[in-house]
Amino acid sequence: MEQSEILEMLEAKDTKAAQASFVQLEKLCQESKAYYEYWDVFIQAVSSKRSCARGRGFKLAMVNLQWDHEDRGLRDSESLLAVLEDEKAPVVRQCLPYVTYVFRYKPDLSPMFLEKIGNLTLDKYKESMQRLIQQDVERLMQAREKPHADSN
Repeated sequence: MEQSEILEMLEAKDTKAAQASFVQLEKLCQESKAYYEYWDVFIQAVSSKRSCARGRGFKLAMVNLQWDHEDRGLRDSESLLAVLEDEKAPVVRQCLPYVTYVFRYKPDLSPMFLEKIGNLTLDKYKESMQRLIQQDVERLMQAREKPHADSN
């Protein structure tokens, strides 16, 4: 798969087909370090105008932390952390569970992610979403206690 194809898939309209492609790529990223070479594409997606691309890029970057022996996670931590304050609450909700990959594979990054999560500004979201995000944060904190639990 070429970089342009991956970026196109990440930025594809949020359809059933796009979701299926993402799920397949996520599985490949979990099983093999072969897709770690596309780290910069994932980070590029994190800054996309399309919310689905920001979420997908974040998730794939988190999954690839297990292969990150070059400290790209640290290098790009600012971009990754920004997704946790995304303007769209569903993006935040979808991405929060993936922070468990930080706890599991990059514990040295945990303090900055924990600080971000602890200081999320939720009042920009609808009240119903604020409650849901808060519940997601609580689940994430419980998962932190068990960093080897399944993160999906």
